[in-house]
Amino acid sequence: MPTWLDYTISFIITLVELAIAYQFGGGGSRPETTWAILGISFTILFALTRMTLFLITIQEYSDSRERLPLLSPLVWSDWVVIASALSFHQIIGPAVSLVAAVMYFLCLWLAVGYNSLSYGTFQYQFVEPQFTERIQQVCQIGIDDLQIDPNRGLFVGLHTFIFVAASIGLVIGLFLIWSQKENRHQRTRILKCAIALCLLIPTFVALIASASVSRKAYVLQSFGDFCYRSIVSGKSGYVDVDLDDVKYHLRKWFGLNV
Repeated sequence: MPTWLDYTISFIITLVELAIAYQFGGGGSRPETTWAILGISFTILFALTRMTLFLITIQEYSDSRERLPLLSPLVWSDWVVIASALSFHQIIGPAVSLVAAVMYFLCLWLAVGYNSLSYGTFQYQFVEPQFTERIQQVCQIGIDDLQIDPNRGLFVGLHTFIFVAASIGLVIGLFLIWSQKENRHQRTRILKCAIALCLLIPTFVALIASASVSRKAYVLQSFGDFCYRSIVSGKSGYVDVDLDDVKYHLRKWFGLNV
């Protein structure tokens, strides 16, 4: 499940991307300074890496969607920012917009999956699978239920909240662009401001909510006599947990674990 650190990284990434786009891109004019070109190039490289990790993870869990981790509902926004920065180009601009649309519908599909199709239902697996029969005899809970994080409902709700809020920002921005047809520079700035507010505020709210439920190092749950479950909490952002999954760490530092 996501932690306060994951939301913090996502917040910082979004803030930096929006700052780069607001400072160097948009307005329908070609970037002329070295810093502008470097800023937009960095954003494109970063977005490509995030998208690649995003798609690899989806493919990796294609046969077990119930174990699919929560993946950022904002991957599409990277490409909206890039499309805004490259709006001066008559070929690349529309192509990037198409990529943004594809990624948006992938994020929509995952949001529906997490809420209604049991995607990401299981977060844990037994270290000693041979004891599952004994556990089922002793505990007053099903084996499947023991593999579900107690805070899954909260984090899926936050995931959906971020996606819906960002979508509203996009719709508002596009509507305002349509109403400002004569002023291309002004409409680009409006789009950036609308998306910025609807991306940053929900992510910050999720950060606070995540920190509030991860105040202890461990969570201990009782399921009847002699049946307990101990879960590592996200108090330290799992940085102190010995995980050798390279892709997990890459997703964390690229802001995908939300």
